[in-house]
Amino acid sequence: MKFYDRKTELQELKTLKRISTTKSVILVITGVRRVGKTELIKHFFEKNKGIYLYVDHEKTEKELLHDFMDVLTKERILPRFTKLESLEELLTFLYTLAKKKHIMIAIDEFQRFLRVNPSFLNQMQKQFDLNKEKTNLFFMLTGSSMGMIKTIFQDKGSPLFGRSHNMITIKPFDFQTINTILKDIGIESFEMRIMFYCLFGGIPKYYVLLNDYKCTTVEHALKILLLRDIAPLAKEVSIIITETFGKEARTYHGILTAIALGKTTSNEIAQFADIKETSISPYLHD
Repeated sequence: MKFYDRKTELQELKTLKRISTTKSVILVITGVRRVGKTELIKHFFEKNKGIYLYVDHEKTEKELLHDFMDVLTKERILPRFTKLESLEELLTFLYTLAKKKHIMIAIDEFQRFLRVNPSFLNQMQKQFDLNKEKTNLFFMLTGSSMGMIKTIFQDKGSPLFGRSHNMITIKPFDFQTINTILKDIGIESFEMRIMFYCLFGGIPKYYVLLNDYKCTTVEHALKILLLRDIAPLAKEVSIIITETFGKEARTYHGILTAIALGKTTSNEIAQFADIKETSISPYLHD
């Protein structure tokens, strides 16, 4: 599928790229899972030379460092056979290099450093504060866990508070854009396009899957994308809840399941979710 919309966001990326040729800049890009944060960056990098790094939360710091070094070596940023011992050394190397040339780097799912190595935030703050006025490094830091991203960059107690030049929240597409996408992939019935939008909302990735699996009706989409044991979206709800609520995911899952089963009072929901009724109010307000 072709790239749709995001003109405002792309213009902001272009503006910050220009600014980063005179000083280092941090841009934060957040938004719900599958809303198109990574596609935005990759589309921008098609015409603007940049480096994409991904934080895999299942890997150790050493493994991530090795992955990052591999990418930087392939992109001819890091000389072959250069050995770095830590992520802090990697930051030092990048800021040193950015004194001589302009560099753009995207780090996807940046909030996962809170699990991998929380001190990396302090290291990044140190390097940014020391070098921002004399280097040309453009960091694009993305994250699907919007609460964690806001904590990292908007909590006054966080090392990176106040360091971002801007924070962009990528929003789901509106119906007008989704209507265009569905027409482009061959859904001719306007009624069917409305039904798909009611099912999938404005999340672009779901329409990519719709096109890939050639689903032409809502019934077909539900069967192929959601209800099969090996369906690509079979675990989507659980993954979203886990990534959004972290340690509290089990409680929220229990509450949502209770509501889906027809539990309507706070006492019924609390009993089903195995929490005290006096504690349920904050969860329901969230």
